[in-house]
Amino acid sequence: MINQRSLRTSILLLLLTSFVAGTLAATYRVTDYGAKGDGITDDTQAFTNAWRAVCLNSTEASTLLIPGGKVYLLGLTKFGGPCKHYIKVQVDGNLKRVDEVWSDDDNNWLLFINLNGITVAGAGEIDGQGASWWACKKAKAHVRISRCKCKSINARLYFLLKYLITIDQYDMIDYDARVQSLALLHVTRAQVLGLSFKNSAMMHVAVGMSVGVRISNLKITAPAESPNTDGIHVERSRHVIISDCQISTAEGIHVSDSTIVRTDNGVRIKTWQGATGFARDISFRNISLTEVRNPIIIDQFYCPRGGCKNETSAVQVSNVKFIGVKGTSANDMAIRLECSQSSGCHDVVMEDVDIRNAVPGEQAQAFCFNAHGKKAKVVRPDVPCLSY
Repeated sequence: MINQRSLRTSILLLLLTSFVAGTLAATYRVTDYGAKGDGITDDTQAFTNAWRAVCLNSTEASTLLIPGGKVYLLGLTKFGGPCKHYIKVQVDGNLKRVDEVWSDDDNNWLLFINLNGITVAGAGEIDGQGASWWACKKAKAHVRISRCKCKSINARLYFLLKYLITIDQYDMIDYDARVQSLALLHVTRAQVLGLSFKNSAMMHVAVGMSVGVRISNLKITAPAESPNTDGIHVERSRHVIISDCQISTAEGIHVSDSTIVRTDNGVRIKTWQGATGFARDISFRNISLTEVRNPIIIDQFYCPRGGCKNETSAVQVSNVKFIGVKGTSANDMAIRLECSQSSGCHDVVMEDVDIRNAVPGEQAQAFCFNAHGKKAKVVRPDVPCLSY
């Protein structure tokens, strides 16, 4: 059984451009559009109607309010743009996914798409109710089929009886594309703040093809045995910051298919001396870098104001992968792995990493302190603390 993953540390992935929301003029309450919030009634249409109103009718920056003290049951819900003005979605109540197995190609439960200026924030809890999807993933592992359609007879019977769907509908279900709880696709100037997520069918928060995203102060939990329940997944995006999040799932943070141009930091993990907890199960894949000052960096001696004391305790960093990270460095030092003297960094993997000095004729360099792991294929500049 996979051990429970815990993550409590500030992880700055990329550089975020400044975000200014403006003054909020009007408030649109989902309850005014028919949402019951009783945990039984499907409130999807009410949320859709409320979103359309705030997106298309507001004359200034506005708020979509999900009142507290209620549980709103939702199916697939799309918060699509473009909208006329900036919108803040204030999530004070709790959201729960309908306990269904969907056969649609659309695999994003709460989808925010084609938006310029959006904040999703509040103290609410977002429950993905992913247990039924996990069961099928486990069935796939037992019968060794190429796509997870629950071919095991017992699993098939369970799903047919529970969800009262036909065999044809059942066989259409692709569990390799399971539901992500909250997705930001093609958005700019976006924030996700303060929410609690649990038990997503797959990724809890996913960011794709977006620019200028800040994710902060989230609490994300799922059982250790839940498969592929990434806490936060980022791909093909620029200027993304993830900070002060607590993640306790079977998976950690994964960034892929992204481009970073002329920033201070590329792919970065930073922790304070004296902090506790874990930063593990983190991957950076297929990252393109152009004239980045610090292309790859693990910094366990982070001290922005100076004068920090040496501490014996430290966040434990492990199982970090850098795969397919390529491009140019604006500094001679392209790779820095500076790990805690007391705990160090373990199971660091570099594979197919190629970072050159942006200055023609100058060599890129790498530095290690108390980092341990492996390297594969080409790793340039060479990282001496990692072994083939």
